[in-house]
Amino acid sequence: MWLVVLRSSRKPFWLILKIAGHHHQTDSACPTRIKLKLQEHFNQLWEVERHKSSKLSYYNQVKRTPHIHYEDFLDLVCTEDRKCLMRLRSSSHRFNCETGRYVTDKELATSNALKSWYKRCEFCVSDDTKWLTHLPFCNIIEEDEHHILISCPKFHQLRTELHEETKSLLLRNEDHHYLYNQPHIYRFGGYVRKIFNQRFPKTKKKKDTK
Repeated sequence: MWLVVLRSSRKPFWLILKIAGHHHQTDSACPTRIKLKLQEHFNQLWEVERHKSSKLSYYNQVKRTPHIHYEDFLDLVCTEDRKCLMRLRSSSHRFNCETGRYVTDKELATSNALKSWYKRCEFCVSDDTKWLTHLPFCNIIEEDEHHILISCPKFHQLRTELHEETKSLLLRNEDHHYLYNQPHIYRFGGYVRKIFNQRFPKTKKKKDTK
């Protein structure tokens, strides 16, 4: 019997691996069996935890396999495409759906606004409608991954430039996981990069003149 101690970020726990009664196997097979058991246990924990996180709602939609594996987008030649896709998948970006999570109660009290106001799409929702957010029938358009990819008018021109087959998948929420596979990944990566560049334009640094 092998006893392995696993420590997670939250609390320590014990996993007992019973490798007894298999006399036909050599001792060299034991480390392999332990490794496979640990991988299986980790994938089970990871699968449960990621679905608990509201931050990973988009990731859970596009990640269909119940285990971690090498993703096709990591083979993209363009570094910016890889970076933008990684930020989009993991919601590690500065779109308002994400930055609005961190608005403090003090800021809400000062502005007399709901938290949904800070997650709004600034292109689709006018600042003049702020007072309407407290009404029960008012639904604020949130600047989330689905909105910027599919429906935001700000990026309409970029969508029209997409390949027809890729655009067809893009407009169907349930098929977004296909966009991260060949051959769509190259077109989709360029599309996402252009969205990031348009939404967050880089400012050029002024040269010091002496």
